[in-house]
Amino acid sequence: MVGASRCINLTTFAQVGVIHYEIPNDPETFVHRSGRTGRAGKEGTAILMYSDRQTRTMRLIERDVGCKFTRIGAPRVEDVLKASSESATAVIKRVHRELAEVFM
Repeated sequence: MVGASRCINLTTFAQVGVIHYEIPNDPETFVHRSGRTGRAGKEGTAILMYSDRQTRTMRLIERDVGCKFTRIGAPRVEDVLKASSESATAVIKRVHRELAEVFM
């Protein structure tokens, strides 16, 4: 696909961000996509997901762009379950009491 995006723009977060779910093959593409995090003088976060096979490409991007990525591992199952249950609880608490009784 011509012009196909390989990242997700996050505009609903407090800080605008970009998640690169497919590692760019060249630094210019990474900079272009990540530049969406800093529109109108705002700061944001770019997240780059990569596999072990892509570590070399990720390091080349670091070198060529002159940045240093903070590496974190994938979330643990327990962390995902906790975050999901907290999110679901918050949504349930927003349901009007009379409507909630219909479903209980």
